[in-house]
Amino acid sequence: AEARVAESERFLRRVLDQLFAFVGVLTPDGALVEANREPLERAGLTIDDVRGRAFWDAPWWSYDAAVQAGVRDAVRRAARGETVRYDVPAALGARPDGAPNPVVIDFMLAPLRDDAGRVTHLVPSAVDVSDRVAALAAAEAARRMAEAERARAAEAQQAAEAASRAKSDFLATMSH
Repeated sequence: AEARVAESERFLRRVLDQLFAFVGVLTPDGALVEANREPLERAGLTIDDVRGRAFWDAPWWSYDAAVQAGVRDAVRRAARGETVRYDVPAALGARPDGAPNPVVIDFMLAPLRDDAGRVTHLVPSAVDVSDRVAALAAAEAARRMAEAERARAAEAQQAAEAASRAKSDFLATMSH
């Protein structure tokens, strides 16, 4: 029986470590119990660097007090039974100058319940959506530029029409 449990745990670890998503397990008070390989490797961490720490104090969040507060609030809400989901910048590695390199992730924190409905653990998960966010920002910038260009074209057309009317008025006045 112990061998089956151990094999089941190894199998689950292999599955989780193959995901490109970030997955972990927290206690209801927010202490990190487990995390898959992806978020650890991207941040240059080992599980021993973060296991047992308050999730919001982990390096993924500790670079920014407001981000940390948001994660702490998400833990409180999930511990009360709410599933929390939002986009948030997470520090996954460092720039060449050593500064954090935040990437935008689609973050979700969900309660894990026992058979009686009690929250026993919290499950954080996330995927890197930096490319999507950048594409949306570029599309919005292009939309704003096109809108500004349309406004400039409309102003130029109005100015040309006004000049044409002024010319017509001037010629009409000169011909009398």
